[in-house]
Amino acid sequence: MVRWQKDYGYISSNRLNPIRWAPLAGALLHFKYFQYFGDRVQEAVRCGSYYVGSAESKRYAELLADNPMLSLAYIGSVTYRNSEQLIQLGPLKTSPAWKDS
Repeated sequence: MVRWQKDYGYISSNRLNPIRWAPLAGALLHFKYFQYFGDRVQEAVRCGSYYVGSAESKRYAELLADNPMLSLAYIGSVTYRNSEQLIQLGPLKTSPAWKDS
């Protein structure tokens, strides 16, 4: 996790210059399984496109064909608002020193 500043710049996907590393761990949110995921899988299989990977798309399509109501939604899920919400809910932690920097 990096606390971004205007003079920072990416050198590569894994390197910034100059860089100030956060003393904390973070979360990477991946939004692959939206409500239209099943439609995108069907389209990927039909067209042979690379939305989620050929073999992976076919397996997802099989699972959805066996259970069309399959959902990865958790009953306790909440709508994402911002990073402050992630701190309030617990997946992210912060410190006064980090917040003040």
